[in-house]
Amino acid sequence: ESYFVHVTFVKSAMGNTLNRDTIRQTWGSVSHIGHVDFYTVFVVGSYGSEANFTSLEDESEKHKDILQYSGDDKYGNIAEKTLAGMAWAATNLHFNTKPLLGGHLYASADDDMLIDVDELRKNIFNYYQHSGYLRMKLFPIVCGFKLAEKSKPQRTPGAKWYVSEDVFKWGVYPHFCHGGFYTMSIATMLELYKASMETNLFHFDDVWITGILRNVIGMPNNYLVASMFKHIYFKLIQRVITCLSHVLNAWPTIYTFSSNQVPVCWCVL
Repeated sequence: ESYFVHVTFVKSAMGNTLNRDTIRQTWGSVSHIGHVDFYTVFVVGSYGSEANFTSLEDESEKHKDILQYSGDDKYGNIAEKTLAGMAWAATNLHFNTKPLLGGHLYASADDDMLIDVDELRKNIFNYYQHSGYLRMKLFPIVCGFKLAEKSKPQRTPGAKWYVSEDVFKWGVYPHFCHGGFYTMSIATMLELYKASMETNLFHFDDVWITGILRNVIGMPNNYLVASMFKHIYFKLIQRVITCLSHVLNAWPTIYTFSSNQVPVCWCVL
């Protein structure tokens, strides 16, 4: 019997086959732990070379875990890509006001993250059990990667995260979860998705969804929480092939359920 189903929507790109395969053979291969079912969906754009498109079609047919949206994979479209996953989730995932009683949880992740799913499960149970103590009416948004509380917009033209004052005039962003990984209830996801239909798009998905839109729906900062346990998620070095190969080779011995603590490995240069 499952207490809840956790679905992670991974933002990927047409050419990132290695990243997707690494996830499928590591944390994405874990489908059930302690009354929790886990599923992974890769959200990918629709524009690319003919060879990449054909390869993606074959990959999708084989694994049946790819959701294509109608936009481009370029970084500037990452907010639209995240929304595409939310739109699918809004239509297909089961809503329950008490998510640990048969409902779904929604998560967003980058495709260069290595996730300790057992620590994730324990985090979810802990926050659910402590929600009354923390005076929360809803399950919070759990920032698995980083919780940003006083992050400032980058004002240097040409920088990757540059934002002009015409786009965002304030000197500090709202509190937000970094986009590497965060999870929330379907109830919260639905409110954020509805708010996105009536709010100007901001091109950084994490700031927009867990910061700006969260403010729009009136969710206070104390509903945005960091993980209770350390080292749940480690960022992979996306372009270091030997690092990804190490993860694949080491996974069978690293990821074991012989004890309550599930070890995690991460890559370093």
